[in-house]
Amino acid sequence: ARAPAGDDDISNQTQAFNRLISRLVCLHKDGTIDDEGFSQLVRMASTSFIESEITHTVDCSLEAAFAPDRLLRSWR
Repeated sequence: ARAPAGDDDISNQTQAFNRLISRLVCLHKDGTIDDEGFSQLVRMASTSFIESEITHTVDCSLEAAFAPDRLLRSWR
C-alpha cells in the first residue's frame, strides 16, 4: 500500500492536471485533436485525477482512523 500523498503532492497533481487540460485545449483549438479525441482524452484525464483524489481522501481517513495511538486508546 502506498502512503497517502501530502498536500504538496495534491497541489502538484492539480497543477499537472490543469496543465494537461490546457495543453489538450490548445491541441483541440489548432485542430490536432478532433472533437471526439478531445472529449475522450479529457474524460480519461478527469477520471484519473478524480480517482487519485478519492484514493488520497480514503487513505487519509483510514490512516486517521487506524492511527496507532487511536488503536491503543480503544484497547484500554
